[in-house]
Amino acid sequence: MTGLSEGVSLGEFLKYGESLPGVEVTDEFRHALEKSTAFATILAAGKGSRFSSELPKVIYPCLGIPMAAHALAAAEGAGMPSVLVVGYGKDQVLSSLLPYANKSCLVAEDQLRIGTGHAVYVVSQTVPKSYAGDVVVMYGDNPGIDSKTLRDLLSFHRSQKATVGSQFAATILTGSRSAVKSKSTSGYGRIIRNPNGEVVDIVEKKQIDRMDDDDVWQSPGGVSLSKMELEVMDEFNSGIVAASANNYFRVLEHVTAVQTSPEPNQKFEFYATDFVKIMKSSGLAVGGFKVDAADTWKLEGANTVDELVQVEDQMKAAMATEETKLSQSTERS
Repeated sequence: MTGLSEGVSLGEFLKYGESLPGVEVTDEFRHALEKSTAFATILAAGKGSRFSSELPKVIYPCLGIPMAAHALAAAEGAGMPSVLVVGYGKDQVLSSLLPYANKSCLVAEDQLRIGTGHAVYVVSQTVPKSYAGDVVVMYGDNPGIDSKTLRDLLSFHRSQKATVGSQFAATILTGSRSAVKSKSTSGYGRIIRNPNGEVVDIVEKKQIDRMDDDDVWQSPGGVSLSKMELEVMDEFNSGIVAASANNYFRVLEHVTAVQTSPEPNQKFEFYATDFVKIMKSSGLAVGGFKVDAADTWKLEGANTVDELVQVEDQMKAAMATEETKLSQSTERS
């Protein structure tokens, strides 16, 4: 791919290599954005190579509807217009998901599929630079995320901005690995905080695996951790983030490509998670909103059919609990 190699920034790549595809911004989305203080970006462009299905992963049925339809419903329930980012199996994905989207939902295409950093940055074209609101980045394969979780995330994010000031730029939704029965969270990125509780870094599992046993990971703010310390780190990154849209998109331009597959089929990707250390080095602050232990299952993505079955079971149990509470409340009244 033209201009893409290790260490090339996303901004450089787009300036001298590939260009972003155009996105037609509809009047419905534009009007919804004008009325909203936040909008959702739902990533649904990936193939899902570990998901054994002929269907694109994000439209595989989950409780009777396409998996990513749950993300669309959660965003709408939290009062946010959405941008749906599609790529692999675009036509099939859109025909399955658009019936579940409201009229203000905008579609953007990630034609290159070279990592979450690029996929999210595609959305930057849809928002005017004067937009002073937040963007919430979500994933189409996280069906457990509901509108309450998103509202809680945004509430925490805004309270931190009010307390810390304009330099507070982003909040990451996090969870505790020890609170989850599934082993899937062992592959999630680790959240690194400084002594003040600020998030200063996210270390991906692939990065930990590439470390030698005696290597030391250096994070911004003088935080140093051994490979073993990173391995056992309990707080994990869900991938979901609420951020000042202008700050977030500006910082993504500085994310650099990393090699994720060796030669002869070498592949380079832009990790959106690198935004944390770039924000920190720019004098911006990043926080983490850790969900209650009982709700940690909501953060689990479905990378395989078995993992989806586990999430579905949790969703069914949560729905049954809510129905019981509602029934008991009705009886008392």
